Amino acid sequence: MTTSVTIDKPVATPSRAILEVEHLSVSYGKRTAIDDVTFRLSQGVLMGLVGPNGAGKTTLIRAILRLLPTISGIVRVAGKTGTAAARNIGYVPQRHEFAWDYPISVQQVVLSGLTGKIGLFRRVRPEHWQGVYRALSQVGLSDLRDRTVGELSGGQRQRVLLARALAANPPLLILDEPYTGLDQPTIELLAELLRQLADSGTSIFMSTHDIPGAMDTCDELLMLHRSVRACGAPRELMSPQLWMDTYSVSAHSPLMRSIGLAAPLHGMCISAALDEQDNKTVPPKTTTPYHDMQAIMQDVPSCRAGRLPLSVRHHATDPAETPPHCAVDHALARKELVLATTAVPGQGGDV
Repeated sequence: MTTSVTIDKPVATPSRAILEVEHLSVSYGKRTAIDDVTFRLSQGVLMGLVGPNGAGKTTLIRAILRLLPTISGIVRVAGKTGTAAARNIGYVPQRHEFAWDYPISVQQVVLSGLTGKIGLFRRVRPEHWQGVYRALSQVGLSDLRDRTVGELSGGQRQRVLLARALAANPPLLILDEPYTGLDQPTIELLAELLRQLADSGTSIFMSTHDIPGAMDTCDELLMLHRSVRACGAPRELMSPQLWMDTYSVSAHSPLMRSIGLAAPLHGMCISAALDEQDNKTVPPKTTTPYHDMQAIMQDVPSCRAGRLPLSVRHHATDPAETPPHCAVDHALARKELVLATTAVPGQGGDV
């Protein structure tokens, strides 16, 4: 189901830096959490923050928000530093950090995002409510504004937190793992919404463990493992060694397969014959040997249309039996291509 959203489009200056981080370092006692982190995020750019657990992603976000002391470095948001910089940030925490059983309405949660502008114990003015309704419209929740937050689904709750961050119309949004615990259709809806916000001029900095999704949606990726390992457009970060070093994984790991950078599938033969009309496994008319995931994506149209990740399964069947075959599972939310493979006679069959 597609949700209609309305987004107020600010005047965009693509080259303008909204977030500038220079030589930022944070330590916990004697342990360095992040070291000499430097990067910039331009207006209207969606940047994904990726890295393994313990890489310092949450630490970096909290340091930018001024929730952690730093030992060196500077953070600028829209050209401002210190408290003024923090006021230009809309922050979307992880959903588990919010008390969803508290008896409060959706619009009241969104209104709480304006506390810094309204002030404590001060009257809410009409322009504040206008900001609330605009934010709810942006995330497609206007019709649920009077509902208690405890009644919402996980995806709706995530959009409430996003609306709360948007209420003050900040130039920068920071999201901490917004996809965690959401099903695939909801992830796609949220990713589409973030993409629209970025296209309208809002800068977005988002930590995530959904690497294939980040490569598909984000304009740029910041790869972090205590220090910046790389930063750039996904197409510029296609070195297998870079990902192996950042995540400390082997060339055959599921992560490498999911982004199309796994080591060659030696001795495997995969068919490009597909039946697009139903959900059955179809014997191929011909078989074609493939040696890497990118070659499969190049030749199999359904794979290219269905986006990453590509799931490969190895069936240890007798090589003399039916040759390799493919199946398209249309029940999968992202219509990913599922390839069933058989070892080529006389060669190894390990994937």
